[in-house]
Amino acid sequence: MYAYTTFGTFTATLTVTDDVGASGTAAVVIDVRNDPPTAALSISPAAVLTGVPVTFSGAGSLDADGPIAKFEWDLDGNGTFETDSGATATVVRSFPNRMRVTVKLRVKNAGQTTLGFVVGGRQRGPRDNRFVFKVSRNGTPVAIKDAPDFGGISFYKALKPGEGHELAVDLRSWADLAIPGHYAVDVTYEGELAKDGVMPTTATDRKNLWDVALTGQGGILVQ
Repeated sequence: MYAYTTFGTFTATLTVTDDVGASGTAAVVIDVRNDPPTAALSISPAAVLTGVPVTFSGAGSLDADGPIAKFEWDLDGNGTFETDSGATATVVRSFPNRMRVTVKLRVKNAGQTTLGFVVGGRQRGPRDNRFVFKVSRNGTPVAIKDAPDFGGISFYKALKPGEGHELAVDLRSWADLAIPGHYAVDVTYEGELAKDGVMPTTATDRKNLWDVALTGQGGILVQ
């Protein structure tokens, strides 16, 4: 028996000789290949929760030609194998909460005249548009981050009778929702309405503004 220690194409030749000295030969071409390994992946625990360490194991992977030299992992699903554990068949990782928690505000002009509703802006002034959140997890207050910058300059969206406008923001921009639990959310939108939907340009015009505070409540279960 002969074992090949390298990959490639080899020719093995056999010569046979009889008792009077006559001989014959035969040859065979041998292709010594490296068969690819078979990957197997398992996780523990099977139910993955936010912030809880998860063990990824490739211990069930097999290579008929020898030991597996390297394990590479794509743990965020972006197609790039960013984690190299070498010959170690396991890695451990926890996942923060990535869900989007959308808070929507719908405003509808139910009156008989056109009104201006302030949108956009950088949330710098007390009369500018802004969301104010109070969030608690299982009854314990959650710290609120600085309000994000919507960008641009405030303008007044003219709403004719029967027309409406919607604003949508991601609550995660204000509060960390990574830890499992029940989150209670109180939200206030502070803005203003303008007569006839016209952007005020003078002190007199600004007297025709109405400050508004729109409130709502909700709950979120993070598991």
